[in-house]
Amino acid sequence: MAEEEDPLVQALPPATDYLTYLTLLEYQLTPARLPLLHKLLQNETLTTNIGWDLVQLLLPMLPESQECLQDVARLGNPREVILRVSDALMKLQPEDEDEEEEPEESNDKAIEGEEKEPKGKRWKLPRYIVQFNCLMGMLSVLHSRIKTKYPSRFLATSIQAALEAYTTMPTNETTTAFLEFLRDVSPRKRPALPPRGASESTIVRVSQASAPDPEAEMSSNDSSTAEQELLKKLLQFGLIELLKSYMLSFTSATDSGMCWTVRLQEKLHPQPRMPLSLTRTDYYATVKHFKERDMIVGKITVGSISSIYFAAANAREGSVPGFWPG
Repeated sequence: MAEEEDPLVQALPPATDYLTYLTLLEYQLTPARLPLLHKLLQNETLTTNIGWDLVQLLLPMLPESQECLQDVARLGNPREVILRVSDALMKLQPEDEDEEEEPEESNDKAIEGEEKEPKGKRWKLPRYIVQFNCLMGMLSVLHSRIKTKYPSRFLATSIQAALEAYTTMPTNETTTAFLEFLRDVSPRKRPALPPRGASESTIVRVSQASAPDPEAEMSSNDSSTAEQELLKKLLQFGLIELLKSYMLSFTSATDSGMCWTVRLQEKLHPQPRMPLSLTRTDYYATVKHFKERDMIVGKITVGSISSIYFAAANAREGSVPGFWPG
């Protein structure tokens, strides 16, 4: 069937109204039609009018629908879409079939240093992690588009929704995606560094240009100092809650978390050991899972400390507080 004959093309407004077109999409949209919808959503007027209702429709079709969801974030009404994205995060829960899709790595294997990849099979991320990372990427785009005197009102809603979802799925991938979101919404930040760990390769970044905020309340004027201070507190709160949930996620009877005390003891008082035996320090230096754990916790703590440091430094200079070191 030619694209011109497809019902999604023939029913485009003004041939039908937007509500009727959304109903048609609900019944006619399939994964095979997603490339066509991606083309249609380049029409800013169409995406502005229907984008916010597409979030729940497209989310179950990930990862195939990722381009369409990015179109919604770039071209839809940001104030409407951000509410739908936050609502989707609040409802997001790991499902049994998702957990079976990629079994969690055994803690016993990690302790023994037996990190093995399955032969002849590529491991896929569970669907709920893909959905969480995509939604966080959308939030980054949406917050950059909204021009308002009170951005903290939108940020508070987003952080609450993101934390609600994150506490049910604190993995390396979701933690990295959350950190990237906090970096993106920080008023002062350096460009993102190239991926240095496996979890960073799962971050959803949008490089295409976005439409301006159709309801912009301000032009290029910065928010007040009080508003910037409130943003700083929200970001610090997000980092602290992120660190707490992440640390609790891998602390159990068989996994003692970061093993900071043991590793410090090994460094200060090295003892002779059997050949080929690994210490805890060795595990965190050589085992991929432990190395990434160290990197993520380091990024969280550096972000927290730097936000306070830059705020104090800028306060002495009489400028607007800063937040993120990059």
